[in-house]
Amino acid sequence: MKIIDQSSHLDALRTLLRSSTKRVVIISPWITNPSIIGILETGIGKWSAKVTIRWPSANDSPAAYDTKLLRKISELPNVDLCYVPATQPLHAKVYFAEGVGALITSANLTRQGFPTSSHIGNFEIGVLVGSEADLRDLEGWIRNLRTYNLNMADLEKIERWTRDYQVWTESIPEKAPCVDPPTHQSKASIEAALDFSLKNGQLRAFEHIPKGMGKKAYYLDLNAKRSRVAVRVIESVASDKPNAKYVCDYHFDIPRHDVIAWRNGDSASIKALVLVPLQRRDQFFFFDENGDAPISYIPFSLLFSPDNLRISDVIKKGKKKLPTIFLSKSREEKWLLRISQAYDKTILLENCIGTTA
Repeated sequence: MKIIDQSSHLDALRTLLRSSTKRVVIISPWITNPSIIGILETGIGKWSAKVTIRWPSANDSPAAYDTKLLRKISELPNVDLCYVPATQPLHAKVYFAEGVGALITSANLTRQGFPTSSHIGNFEIGVLVGSEADLRDLEGWIRNLRTYNLNMADLEKIERWTRDYQVWTESIPEKAPCVDPPTHQSKASIEAALDFSLKNGQLRAFEHIPKGMGKKAYYLDLNAKRSRVAVRVIESVASDKPNAKYVCDYHFDIPRHDVIAWRNGDSASIKALVLVPLQRRDQFFFFDENGDAPISYIPFSLLFSPDNLRISDVIKKGKKKLPTIFLSKSREEKWLLRISQAYDKTILLENCIGTTA
């Protein structure tokens, strides 16, 4: 182990990453130091890099996000740019070169954290580690860090946020408001919920269906006896005004086109719904692993059965919208699936495969 002071951070990072021949991982909540481009370019053809930042939270300043620099990083051929969601606020700073070593430090990859010789920066400290045991433990920590790809749409969302903030600060500098951060990507919430079911043993595997069926279509492997099944994942946030009989209500609209394709016997069609209840925090919607609202897997064959809904009643010519499903918690602390009042039906949650309570 070697101590790295604030004046040596940039040299230590360059030496570490340029020595790599395999894989590089950069984890820094905020990246605004342009020196990173030259360092990453030295790895083209030698190693791949994963660069992870923090998705903005309500307490973050837009000034900490250099979207032009992030866009340049994302365009490098050897780099995957990722983020950690705001529901898991990233504060760690780790610079890892597989098989070489790692710099673990208090410094973000900013001009202040990694100053040049002509720039006076923050008072930082870091350690270089290189033992096999330390690097193995660190690799395990990196592997368990839940990250998501930061795409062009995400960058544009952050750019709009920073521009709005700048308009306010330039026009009324003494009254700069607290600007709402960009809302959290729904795909991240969905995959957090599916990953939770995977860890609990309710799923064997899941895979996003890449083309032709929308962003929220997935293949699920439920257990060893079943082949994988195509599902539509739909999310909901608890109603602010639940039904008087229930403690809380989540409502989910059944996608009409999925049901029609299933009724017509399309072998590639969606066969089931997965209902994911989300929590709200400020402007963010996220799946709460500690919450008690269940994730529910509902096959169309269960929903549209003689005991529940007759498909001929709900798929009518000219009827654009299907009934709403309510996931409700009774005052007796039991979770129920209800079908909208016009049909007056209740499905016991115990009948739904893959639920969690």
